[in-house]
Amino acid sequence: MNWAKNKFLAGLAAAMVVGCGALGYLLWSSASQYDEANNSFIKQAARLKQLQTQPLYPEQSNLDKVEQQRLDTVQAGAAFQLQLKPMAIALEPVSPEEFADKLRATVSDVVQKADAAKIKLPNKFYLGFNDYQGKLPSKEAAPVLYRQLKAVEIAAKTLIDNRVAAIADIQRDPLPEEITDKPAASAPQPASARNPAAAGNKPAATSNPAALFAAFPFQIQFTADQEPLQNVLNALSSNRAPFFVIRSLSIKNSGSKAITKDSVAPPPAFATPTPPPVAATGTGSSAAPATSGSVESLHFILGTERLNVTMRIDMVVFASPDGK
Repeated sequence: MNWAKNKFLAGLAAAMVVGCGALGYLLWSSASQYDEANNSFIKQAARLKQLQTQPLYPEQSNLDKVEQQRLDTVQAGAAFQLQLKPMAIALEPVSPEEFADKLRATVSDVVQKADAAKIKLPNKFYLGFNDYQGKLPSKEAAPVLYRQLKAVEIAAKTLIDNRVAAIADIQRDPLPEEITDKPAASAPQPASARNPAAAGNKPAATSNPAALFAAFPFQIQFTADQEPLQNVLNALSSNRAPFFVIRSLSIKNSGSKAITKDSVAPPPAFATPTPPPVAATGTGSSAAPATSGSVESLHFILGTERLNVTMRIDMVVFASPDGK
């Protein structure tokens, strides 16, 4: 066949040769790209498996940053504890005999202050330390008891200074130091164990796991009007040494029954005043006005009730950075 004479066949053949060459190049290029993608996938999958299975080894720079953050946190916490330390009553070394003397003197001082303010106290009032009227505490318990005594004294005098009507009772849970040296069978249980609802399900002295603070609860029952109660709450919550936390507050109205119509007296009849006499001419004086009858005193039927308050208070002691 004469390819020179048949130009169509010659062009077709040339096109087929070029097409086959281009198709071969594309196949070779695709195979090469597939191999590269497959190798990259295998490497990345192996790297991922390695990261998922091998233990972590942080870089030293990251370790240094974490350690610096830890030191900064410790220093900030220590500085904050130094600020809180003055807000707690210091624990003083007190012997059992000294505690007994201080307890009698404190009770006498509070009783005299209440008598001067005409505030009623319960019989055998002893600031919640009735167990130590006739016996001495242990050597371990005396300093802790004296610290709590000063806190209870401050709370009681706060009530007296704000003119409550009466202090009904002060109750104190036994501290752990009071029961450690007693047999397990005869050791008294804290009030929280005897009556969890009354103590808010918390022991006599509690602290957080890091021992940053300890709470020593006691309870006061008193009767007051509304304004003295508000003043007491403000004074206790703003006290700084010791630091008080009002854990629970129960308020009941002394008047438990509503007033009926039959119990209300009719309003008093006011007398009509008589007009004053006209002064005589030229005398320069006038007679005092007179009234025909007397005006009865008003009888209030609302606002005379008082509030019976039960307040549970935590004396909070903050730990110092040195643990003392």
